[in-house]
Amino acid sequence: MTESGESSPVPFRELFEISPDAILVFWNGVVTHANPAAVRLLHASALTDLVGKHSRELLHPDSHAQVEKNVRAIQGGAPSTRSEERYVRLDGEPVDVEVTAAPATFLPGRSFVVVLRDIRDRKEAESRRQREMEAASEAALAKERARWLREVIDVLPNMVFARDEHGVFILANRRYAELLGLPAESVLGKTLADLGSEHARTVAEEDASVLATGEPMQIAERMHVDAAGQKRLFEETRVPLLLGSAKRPAVLGVMTDLTERKRLESRVARARHLEGIGRLAGGIAHDFNNILGVILAFSQVVAETLEPNDERLEDLREIGRAAGRGADLAKQLLLFARRQAGTPRLFDLTTMLRANKKLLASVLGQDVALHLDLATGCVINADPQQIEQVMISLTENARDAMPAGGKLHVRTTIEQYDEGLAAQRDVTPGPHVVMSFSDSGRGISSEAKERLFEPFFTTKDMGKGTGLSLATCYGIVRHAGGAIWAEGEPGAGSAFFVALPHFPSDALDQSAPISASAPPKDGNGELVLVVEDHDQLRTVTARALARRGYEVIQASNGPSALELAASSPKPIQLLLTDVLMPKMRGPEVAAAMRSLYPGIKVLFMSGYTGELASESLAEAALPLLAKPFTGEVLAKMVRDVLDS
Repeated sequence: MTESGESSPVPFRELFEISPDAILVFWNGVVTHANPAAVRLLHASALTDLVGKHSRELLHPDSHAQVEKNVRAIQGGAPSTRSEERYVRLDGEPVDVEVTAAPATFLPGRSFVVVLRDIRDRKEAESRRQREMEAASEAALAKERARWLREVIDVLPNMVFARDEHGVFILANRRYAELLGLPAESVLGKTLADLGSEHARTVAEEDASVLATGEPMQIAERMHVDAAGQKRLFEETRVPLLLGSAKRPAVLGVMTDLTERKRLESRVARARHLEGIGRLAGGIAHDFNNILGVILAFSQVVAETLEPNDERLEDLREIGRAAGRGADLAKQLLLFARRQAGTPRLFDLTTMLRANKKLLASVLGQDVALHLDLATGCVINADPQQIEQVMISLTENARDAMPAGGKLHVRTTIEQYDEGLAAQRDVTPGPHVVMSFSDSGRGISSEAKERLFEPFFTTKDMGKGTGLSLATCYGIVRHAGGAIWAEGEPGAGSAFFVALPHFPSDALDQSAPISASAPPKDGNGELVLVVEDHDQLRTVTARALARRGYEVIQASNGPSALELAASSPKPIQLLLTDVLMPKMRGPEVAAAMRSLYPGIKVLFMSGYTGELASESLAEAALPLLAKPFTGEVLAKMVRDVLDS
């Protein structure tokens, strides 16, 4: 407090007044402020005895050199200094003190805040704390809080500010100043209107309401534009304050940046939404495959009863072709649902893109120019055919976005994903190969971006496209441990990005290609147990095997199969079982069957090949017959398993 009794500009006035440490504020070497503790320490009769004193009158000559050294350190950029010095009390007695000095940023010129602590009192207090920790005084706690408060406020992740009743900033921490793109000291003394805020009028009304009611105000969400021009979402809390001995009204505010949290919540919600759609699509495709299997098998059965020149053969072939198209549709659904296992291996994505350049150019047509910008060493672990399908689908998508022609830029890079970026993409941290397809087409709306990878969603006209292309890409990439996303704005083109885990080039798989197999041989009376809960599919599968020379017995579930096996007069040589069935799953049936017939061969069949991975059987390399299947495929797989 000054001699006139007016309020001091020193922040945290209450703490200043009650501090047990002596606090002096020097401006150009002259004391402008002193707290009661300073009056007691220096044996002054009143505050007015100290205000106006020059530092030379209070410092012992032994400490002049140390003080000059501290001043130079602070002027050189040191945030504070601490040293032991000797002061002279007003009665002429010297007093040894520990001095902490820091610049007084709230005053112009050569100004310092100096905290004097009697060394004897401090040592006595420390000894007392060691003897009786539970008896630590409230004054000591207040002193500790005061010492750290100014440092803490600037390292908080939140934006903290205070404005007086006129809307003038009297406090702004570093994070709040960063939002405005200004140094903290440039914010103080200004209003939001001075700083050009679009919310200036609204905020002024809200501050007035807080001060009038004396009640806190919570603003759940408010959009602000940061210094870089980016929109960011904040939660804000404001509370009323009374500052200093004059009880000046003010508003203290804390803002929390919700932008990344909201993005993550949106991403998680979208992923869960797609996961739910995937489960539904996978279940539909599984049942669809059973139905298609029956259609394919029975059409083949009928075809085998007709003469080669029978006109009905072509009708049956058309049925078979339609069923095949349905199987392709089901496969796309399963790829989206990540229930269609591929054959992953290590290969160089850049090499694949170069090898398919002509194919991609032919997909684009003559009106779209193709540019490749490919990095080296882009080794990934995935099914090459499936990744090739992704490349073609993204190329077709780019072509359709540029009906009048344009440019498609295909690029590969190797990028390092830290934990933060990996969490955003929902992948594991580490190096990733990023493949991008950037077109100059009509772009993507924000609404479309939210649903791009949903099955059957399309922005094309009715009858053009199934809406499964990008959904299939999503399933393939996610199954390979990667991420796929799109960027773009309406009228500004679009870019699709695929990120897949990167592997070192020296790990490339050099295995030889698999040679073509010979036509399947017929059976020789081997006993095959077919276990399938779908009645029609089980019946037609058994008939197809019987026509190939096998002896077949059937069961609709696991317990029935085990009863048949236990009572069979002839050893069962092959178990052909579905993976997912009621009562007992296929792997459980196989395990029980091996206790009866240790040498029995097992062939699983499934509507989606990803089931085996969930049963932890993929590592055992057990054979799997994917539904729907033709009689030839069935015969070949059965023969191969029996002969293996």
